[in-house]
Amino acid sequence: MSDHLWIFLSLDFERPVEPPQLVTCRNIRGISVLDFGKDLTESELLENPPEDLYQLTAVFFTTLTKLMDKHAPKV
Repeated sequence: MSDHLWIFLSLDFERPVEPPQLVTCRNIRGISVLDFGKDLTESELLENPPEDLYQLTAVFFTTLTKLMDKHAPKV
């Protein structure tokens, strides 16, 4: 004989609904390397780069974002 008893439990709750994820893509293969390179050489990053590392990093990301938005916009 055993002293273990069955325990039944029923919980009624709803799973939280996860918000849908927004996924964006860029057509990297469609970039004209010549046009991209021309715009890059005319950018502030190469024409007048900051000497401060933090400012240089900010200009790098800003320049890259602008060039990508121009040559490979998000779809």
